[in-house]
Amino acid sequence: GVQWVERFAGASPEVLRGVRYLERIVNNPNVPVFYRRGVAAELLRAEQRHRAGKLKGVEVQRGRDRVDFVLITDEVVEFKDWTRSYTERHIQHLANQLLRYQRMGLPLILELAQTQTDPITKASIEWLLRELRAAGVSITRDRIRLIRLP
Repeated sequence: GVQWVERFAGASPEVLRGVRYLERIVNNPNVPVFYRRGVAAELLRAEQRHRAGKLKGVEVQRGRDRVDFVLITDEVVEFKDWTRSYTERHIQHLANQLLRYQRMGLPLILELAQTQTDPITKASIEWLLRELRAAGVSITRDRIRLIRLP
């Protein structure tokens, strides 16, 4: 398996702890392939944030929840590597997750990786925004971002 920790030279202990946690999942053959691919995408995004000097923590425990990234601005990032149709089927799960962060008062960014098949588009972001707001999530369009990964 890929040795992800080596790609995070100079990172803080809070970043490295999370990267090791995710690395164990990615390299575990007992974890379903689709889930490992999503975690690998999360690691790629973490690496981008780290190289840009914006990453404070990965998979950080906040209360009873674990947030994907904490930025140096103390914003939290929820990262999803979901297809459009999967997002539509799991919108309530996503809304509930974001509502938990919102109740903790955490400033939130939602990042959505553009998958190769059935990607989330700008049009589906507008649908997503309406659905999240209808569920009570206080989020603006500029806090939902489409991310391209290598």
